[in-house]
Amino acid sequence: MRVPFWALGNQCKISTGRKGLDIETVSLIFERFNVLLDFLCSVRWFVQLRFDDIPDDGLRIEIDGPAWLPTDEFSHSGPVSARVFLERRGKRVFLTGAISVVVVLECDRCVESFMLPQHLEFSIDLELVDKGFLNRAKGEYACKSDEMEVIYLDEPLIDIHDILAQQLLLALPVKRLCTAECRGLCSRCGINRNLQQCRCSEDKRSSPFAVLKKLKS
Repeated sequence: MRVPFWALGNQCKISTGRKGLDIETVSLIFERFNVLLDFLCSVRWFVQLRFDDIPDDGLRIEIDGPAWLPTDEFSHSGPVSARVFLERRGKRVFLTGAISVVVVLECDRCVESFMLPQHLEFSIDLELVDKGFLNRAKGEYACKSDEMEVIYLDEPLIDIHDILAQQLLLALPVKRLCTAECRGLCSRCGINRNLQQCRCSEDKRSSPFAVLKKLKS
C-alpha cells in the first residue's frame, strides 16, 4: 500500500510559516511516509478494515510476516506470507485469500515437534446483518466443503488478521501426527518407539479382558 505524492494534485503544496516547501522536500516527505506505512502494514496495526474503506475496484492486501499467526497454538519456521483481495457489493464483501507458511506442531503420539507446510486458498462471503438475524442464524446452516464460507457480521468491520488465523486453524488436522506410521511412546517406559526399541513386554494379565479369557477357557 503506497501513496504517490502526486495523488494530491494541486494540494501537494505544504506551508510552514511564511514559505512553502519545494517539490523535492514534499517528495521526500511522502517517501518517508510510505516507508512508515509499509512498516505499519507489516505489524499488527491496520488490522481492522471498514466496508467503506474498500474502493469500488477492490482492495488487495499483502502481509509478509507472522504478526497474524496464533502463536499460542503453534510456532512456525521460515517466511510467512498472506494475500487478500476484497470486493465490496453493498452490504456484502467477497474476500479471497492465500496463505503460505510452515507450521511447527507437536505430534499427538510421540510428542516430538514436526513441520507441516501449509499453502491455502480460500473464499469468504462477509455479509452485514442485524443482530437479531445473527442470533437466529447460529447453527441453522453449515456450508458444504465446495461452497463459499459465509460469515455474518453485525457491524461493517473486517478483522483481516483474525480471518487469516481462523482459516489456518481450520486447515490443520484434528489428529496431529508427524507421520501416519508414528509408533508413539511406550506405555510403560515412555521411550519414543520411532527412535529405539524398548524391552518392555505387554503384561497380558493387566488387561481387563484377562478375567473373561479365563472364564471362557
